[in-house]
Order: sequence, then C-alpha cells, then structure tokens
Amino acid sequence: LVVTAWGRMVLVSGREARFLDGRVPMWSPELGVVRVPELERYHSRYFQARNFRVADILLRPRASGRWRLFVTHHYADAACIGFRLSSTEVRREGERVVVSPAWTTVLDFQPCTSSYHLNQAGGRMLPDGPNHLLAVVGDHGWGESGRAQAPDSNLGKLLRIDTGTGRAEVLAVGLRNPQGLARDAEGVLWETEHGPRGGDELNVLEAGGNYGWPWASHGVNYDLRPIGRAGRHDGFASPVFFWTPSIGISSMVVNDARFFPLWRDDLLVASLTGQVLLRVRRDGTDVKSVEEVYGLQSIRDMVQMLDGRIALLNDGGFVRFLSRSAAWCRGERFREGHVYSLQCPPADRSVSPPR
Repeated sequence: LVVTAWGRMVLVSGREARFLDGRVPMWSPELGVVRVPELERYHSRYFQARNFRVADILLRPRASGRWRLFVTHHYADAACIGFRLSSTEVRREGERVVVSPAWTTVLDFQPCTSSYHLNQAGGRMLPDGPNHLLAVVGDHGWGESGRAQAPDSNLGKLLRIDTGTGRAEVLAVGLRNPQGLARDAEGVLWETEHGPRGGDELNVLEAGGNYGWPWASHGVNYDLRPIGRAGRHDGFASPVFFWTPSIGISSMVVNDARFFPLWRDDLLVASLTGQVLLRVRRDGTDVKSVEEVYGLQSIRDMVQMLDGRIALLNDGGFVRFLSRSAAWCRGERFREGHVYSLQCPPADRSVSPPR
C-alpha cells in the first residue's frame, strides 16, 4: 500500500498499481475542494505545497481480512495547519481492497503550526503492543524557538500513543527531523534524522533521552553559524554515527536475512541527496562500517516485505523491489543492477528470484 503526498491511496500488486477509492482527510470541509491556490489564500503566499504532505502509514492487523490503517499527515483548516494522526479501516472483499470513508482523528500534535513551519515533519511510526504505537515527530522548522525541548509541545519528540484514547506520552526529546524508525531483534530502537547543514544522524533512542536539538548538532545552521559547541553533543545523547556532509538521510530497515543472509541484522539506510542505499554493519550498537550497496534515484521510503524482499519508493513515484540474484549461483556474468550473495543456493527455496 502506497499513499501519495496529498493522500491518494495506491495498491501495488506485481507490476500493476491502481488507485483505491477515498483519500486521507487533509483539510477541513470549510475549505471546499482544495488546490494549492486555496491553501495559499488562507495561509499566505509563503505556503509551500511540497511540504504539506502525508508523512507515514502503518497497517495493524485486526480480524481476518481487516486492518486498521494509521496515517501521520498535515491537516489544514481556515485558522492554521496542524500535524495529525488519523485512522480508518481497510478490508478485503474478494479481489477488492476497500478503504472505509469513516476516518477517526487519533491525535492532533501540538502546537498547531503555520505556513512558515511545514517542513521537518518527521512522523515515522512503529507498533508498540496491541493498543499503542510509537511516533517520532519533527520540530516543523521551529528551530531556535526550542519546540523540540518544550514540555508543552509534541514536536521534536519520541511519543508513545494510546490508539484508543489518543493520549501521548513523551519518551524522548530533542529531535529535529526524524525520517526512519526501526526496532531490532533485541528491542533496540534505531532512528535516522536529518541534520541542518551537515550532521545527518543515526541514533539509538532510549526513554528519557535528550538528543540535543536545537542546542547541539554535528552540523551548522544554513547561514554557517555554529550550533552550540559546533560538532559536539556535550550534555546530550550523541548519535552512534553521523554524516557530514549530509546525505539527505531517509528511511531505514533492520535486515532480517530472509533474502540477504550475509546482511543479517545489518541496518539498511536510504538516502535522498546521495541517491544510494547504505548498509550499516554493526556490533550491537557500535557501527563498524558503512558501505554503498545500491544506487538509483532518491529513496523516499522502504519496507521489508513478508518474503524478505525490500520495497523502495523513490521521489519519481516508482516502486522497486530489491531481491537476491541467483545469477552468481548459476555461474552467470555479473549484470548491472544486481546485488549478489556468495551463499548458494538461495536461502529460501520457496521463493523464485525475479527474472
């Protein structure tokens, strides 16, 4: 399931993709049929459509053939633009997939923002037990105002959310623009985060942690002013690894080795500006090496499928599937675009590699 920036839902099956009925409710009915000019009229000419978007989706199974869909997204009314967690039901009816039009607002993240503060939204989610989920929320560009540190703000935080009541518990603070969130087999919570000019971060998030933004960063402001003691995290939780210059870090998965056994438990980290997929080899929470394993267009999001393949969504709107190549085992010549494993035969004999 793919959701577009402005809330259209697309089902990808094999080589086919089709739109589903309905869309994520991203503006109040009083705004009518919304296009960019309407939002500019309400929220000034500084409104940036590219920053008004769906941030993440999460499907939780319910009864057979039914799921609850959670979406983090911007929401506009005549007064302001907010960031919201909404949910609805998705069900299978024979060959059809139906999205219920009855959406529920689980949580409105506070404070409501403005057209000047739409970027750095974050919004990535993970399940956390049957009735809770984790969400990492960016500071929405408030920067030096300190929203990421303020106790009365949901912005710039790791939150544990009760999906029944909408109650949000703050677990960690000081996040700038979290893009990836993943949990490994030991229960360690990993997060990828955009730095400012330089300083993209790989963090281990822990309850009670303060990750420094906006008072500490390994990068600098875009006008080159230093942030705190430039390049240090004195008094705050430090990233386990950082990239300077920035790579435009985005999504992340912990490889479970069903298709890539030599990458067992490694982190796969995507890049926007670098336009590559990175393998982060680790020993516990110690990073041992980082290598480029695949290059294509900017990778906006990725997920590991139930059969072990990795689905990649790029900024061109393409969904690509990454799987192990059997060519090495057959003694064939190397082909561009293939990722090779030295382990033969394929780890999962029940899954035929695509040709």
